[in-house]
Amino acid sequence: MHINNSEKLLFSIPVHENQDIINNQIENILNFNPNAKIIIHVNKTYTTFNNNLSVYNNVYINSKKFGYKATKGLLWIHINNFLEAKRLNIPFEYFVIISSNEMFIKNGLITYIEKYKNGMQLVEFSKDVNWHNFKKGIENDKKMIELLEELKLPRFYGSQTEGVFYEQYIFQKITELYIKYYGTSEINAFETEEIIAQTIFKSMNIETCGLPFT
Repeated sequence: MHINNSEKLLFSIPVHENQDIINNQIENILNFNPNAKIIIHVNKTYTTFNNNLSVYNNVYINSKKFGYKATKGLLWIHINNFLEAKRLNIPFEYFVIISSNEMFIKNGLITYIEKYKNGMQLVEFSKDVNWHNFKKGIENDKKMIELLEELKLPRFYGSQTEGVFYEQYIFQKITELYIKYYGTSEINAFETEEIIAQTIFKSMNIETCGLPFT
């Protein structure tokens, strides 16, 4: 893949305020990742967002809107962006998750993603690890226990979500299992995007995995 052609990438971004900054981020992404696609989910509380003020080639605005708080789980938001992309028949190979406050400072991401295919941290749950998501009792959550049983894993895994990326077929499996156990809404017990996707990926026993690019 040529460094100047990022057409295999689909960026998923949840936004909740300030359209000028959203447009600035879109232009930044497309500048450093030419031909990439972007799908944006607009928080339903962001009532002043105007689709007509964010018109760019390869940029799609999710037709569905959900409410969420930035401090709560966001995996359903990204899953919904993924489902919307499939519904719109957007061609992509890698599903890339970033937040609304990130900016690129150089190009070449496509080269990194093509090398590793998937990227996240995969930190194994331990009460000895001083990370807030390991202090929330997730190991006692009934649905998490059921999910781990299906995945045949003794414990869950975590990673930051900014800058993680997945091959399309892997995020498809994450989507299916999330909906099976958690339904079609977000849960507010913990940051789902930092736990559930990574745990499902770990169960697939894929040897090569890079780190988040953020």
